[in-house]
Amino acid sequence: MLVMNMFGRCVTATGFVPWFFRVGWFVCLAMSVPLSNGNSQEMTAEEVPEDGLVPVDLLLSEDLFPQLIPILHRAARQAPSVLARNVDLAVAEANEIVAFSNRYPSLGGTLKYDYRREDRKDLLETQNRNILLYLFQARYPLYHWGAIESASEIGKIGVGIAEGQLDTAYRKLIQSIRSQYLGLVLRKMGLKNSALELERQSIALEFQVERMEAGEVAPNRVGSAGLNLKEAELRYERGASDYYYLFRQFKRLVGDMDLSDDVVADHFPDVGHNPDHLSALLSKFVNGGFDDDPRVKAAALQVGREEQVYHIQHVRNRPKLDLTAGITQDPISYTSSIGNRGGVTALFAGISVRWSIFDGFETRGLKRASLLRLNRLRRNLRELDAQLLDDANQAADKVRFSARALEFGEIRYQGVVGTLRILEADFEKGLASEESIEGAKSRIRSADVDIARRKAEYLNAVSAFMSLVGADEVVDGFHDNHPELATEFERRP
Repeated sequence: MLVMNMFGRCVTATGFVPWFFRVGWFVCLAMSVPLSNGNSQEMTAEEVPEDGLVPVDLLLSEDLFPQLIPILHRAARQAPSVLARNVDLAVAEANEIVAFSNRYPSLGGTLKYDYRREDRKDLLETQNRNILLYLFQARYPLYHWGAIESASEIGKIGVGIAEGQLDTAYRKLIQSIRSQYLGLVLRKMGLKNSALELERQSIALEFQVERMEAGEVAPNRVGSAGLNLKEAELRYERGASDYYYLFRQFKRLVGDMDLSDDVVADHFPDVGHNPDHLSALLSKFVNGGFDDDPRVKAAALQVGREEQVYHIQHVRNRPKLDLTAGITQDPISYTSSIGNRGGVTALFAGISVRWSIFDGFETRGLKRASLLRLNRLRRNLRELDAQLLDDANQAADKVRFSARALEFGEIRYQGVVGTLRILEADFEKGLASEESIEGAKSRIRSADVDIARRKAEYLNAVSAFMSLVGADEVVDGFHDNHPELATEFERRP
């Protein structure tokens, strides 16, 4: 019987499938699936719904495995990669305070107290003196040709870049968690199949022993069955070792070493695909422009920072004016005799000028290096739109290709099921052995793993696409979960 599967294409539901029906399936698929010449078909501007909304039909891993949701949210607070980026953000905020400090007046000074003994030629006696010297001064930057404002802007931009790096860390973390979780599900399914195969080989060995004792087979058949059992044991032990190693790596990734193995599912639910939703999301991303894309924001911030650096180098040798005021006390001669000295306290206020007239062409080299970096960053920013468009189309193509691969896998699975049912019918007629039935069941278990692998590939492709076009709601929710780490790390030496 032919039915329509979730992709709108023909598959068989039950029973034996004649060869001409199978040929018909592939003809149907060839006519219904658009062919690709190997190049990405770029999406141009298309119509987006007037309300700007698209139906949420593309499923992510946490939609199929709800137990993954709390893991994702805990990782937002305690994953090592997130903690490292939060520290970088705290450092950038501290550097912003440093950059803004030059906007404010500075106050400082020196204080010196001396007990001095002087042997003077014009006096017969040694002179002992207590001398107090001090200078306290306030300075306010009056005019520095915009260099101070540029330095403050660099600090502010540094915070923006750190926030963008944190956002990128979130995106990579989410995709890694999803991908590794799906890999664990596949490993667990494979481990389960290995256990069943181990049990099957154990039963086969017992059967061959009974036949040998009855004189039906030679002893070498028992030896072969025993070797098969040992190889099955080896596969199971190797699979278990790999699975638990990867699970420990997964726990380190999310920052939760107390995570239980029970959170890993042992099968894949049904996966749906909506090509219209995929096209709508891609069209919305293309038509909306790329100004809000994290990579564009990061590139624009880098350009802005280098522009401020160039401005600082450009005015480096210009005279800089400061407003100064203070109080000082110093021993000076206040009579015609230099031998008579006394402490004088003075208040002062005025304008000071600092001017580096010649620095050996150092400023010229700094300006040239900054300008070269600035031109390179501007060129990268101009080319980024085309790169994002190409990346988005390629990500959408990967979703389409993995959806088609999943569909083909389902068709092949139906063929394996049909073969098993033929063998079951032949077994009832005495035309097939129980061993052949068990072998067919083993192939079905392998086909289950193959279907699960194709589902994992599809879900990973959807995750990458949704993250790239800014449709991953989990990333947006993570921004409310930033841990405050500055205080903790400031306490450390």
